[in-house]
Formats: sequence, structure tokens, C-alpha cells
Amino acid sequence: MAGFCDNPTCQGLFGAFGVILFIIIVVVVMKFIAKRKRAARRRKWAEEGKDVVILHHFGRANFCPSGSPYPIKLETFLR
Repeated sequence: MAGFCDNPTCQGLFGAFGVILFIIIVVVVMKFIAKRKRAARRRKWAEEGKDVVILHHFGRANFCPSGSPYPIKLETFLR
């Protein structure tokens, strides 16, 4: 019984289409997740109040503070 796509060119085309479709789906899902995280951060920042300083810097490692010296100085000064 002959299948829908028996020749190698057709099979390669549908294989490539599947890979491209998978990549597109992954990118769309990642953008959706990033958008939700960004919205959650903005809600959190909006709840802080009017006269509050929010320090943005690289995340901390497990056992040491941020590697950038200027946020460390500012954080220490603001405490």
C-alpha cells in the first residue's frame, strides 16, 4: 500500500517542515512565558509604593552577592 509521501524528497520536506514548526512553537511559548514573568514583575514593582528605590542588578549566586561592585556599594549604603 502506497503512503502519502513515498519519495525521499517529499519525506525530507515534511521532516524539515516539522522541525521548523517545532522551533516556531518553542519560540512562541518562550515569548508567552517571558511576557507573563514581565507582567508579574511590573505588578510587584507597582505594589512597592511611591517613595521606594528599586535596585536592579545581576542576580546573586548561591553563596556570594552580586559580582558587580557598584550595586554592592549602593545596596550597602541604602541599608
